[in-house]
Amino acid sequence: MGTGGGTTNCVPQSADQEWTISSAGGTRRFLVHVPASGATGALRPLVFNFHGATGSAEWARSNTRFDDVADARGMIVVYPDGYQKTWNGVACCGGAVVDNIDDVQFVRDMLDQVLIPRYCVDTRRVYSTGFSNGGYFSHRLACELADRIAAIVPVAGVNGMPNCNPSRPISVLQMHGTNDGVISYNLAPPTVQGWVARNGCSAGPVETFRNGNAHCDTWSNCQGGTTVQFCTIDTMGHRWPGSTGVEGNGDLSNDLNGSDYAAQFMLQYALP
Repeated sequence: MGTGGGTTNCVPQSADQEWTISSAGGTRRFLVHVPASGATGALRPLVFNFHGATGSAEWARSNTRFDDVADARGMIVVYPDGYQKTWNGVACCGGAVVDNIDDVQFVRDMLDQVLIPRYCVDTRRVYSTGFSNGGYFSHRLACELADRIAAIVPVAGVNGMPNCNPSRPISVLQMHGTNDGVISYNLAPPTVQGWVARNGCSAGPVETFRNGNAHCDTWSNCQGGTTVQFCTIDTMGHRWPGSTGVEGNGDLSNDLNGSDYAAQFMLQYALP
């Protein structure tokens, strides 16, 4: 993994902040949560957390409780607002797709205009997670921005890219409930197999986690030291595992703490 890269003489921010920048679609807004201040120059991993369609930055924050995980693991969390409450995941969803908003550029702009200059970001450990439409968009980032995103964890959202040719192998953890009535669980296995093929994984699947109705399979011996993992939560609806229920519908599940599990997975990987 190495020591990472970024601005080594930065002064860490000590308070959560709200930002607006000019980017794809006009004025765009995002929230930044920072863990307890560390030593000056200490670089920290960063995760983008994308809400679902009709949601907001505040919804994603409340639904996933990722702030708690970030505080425990020393991560910066960024909660952006989508264009008309949606993200351009190509196959999904709403206004961002209709108006062909370049949300990939928005991610670049957040990093280059604010996050890297003003926060102690380890640029080799930048990650993406998201729920539903935010999951679709995380897949798109893996396809189109693998030079800046080290790993992704989509939840209840699949790969909607007709062509996905990442610049390098990238680690992927997919989470999905079997009773998802919005994004069918049946769409998840082909998405996972797509990443297994792209990454050239030659071992697996092997069950690597089981608790109650939650169980995860892992593919390994993949190119570039990557892995692909698929967590199934039996009987869960269109939900984030362990969520507060702010976003989604159907049955909840606490058999997997989705946010903590996601952070554990992501932090294993860094850009080469």
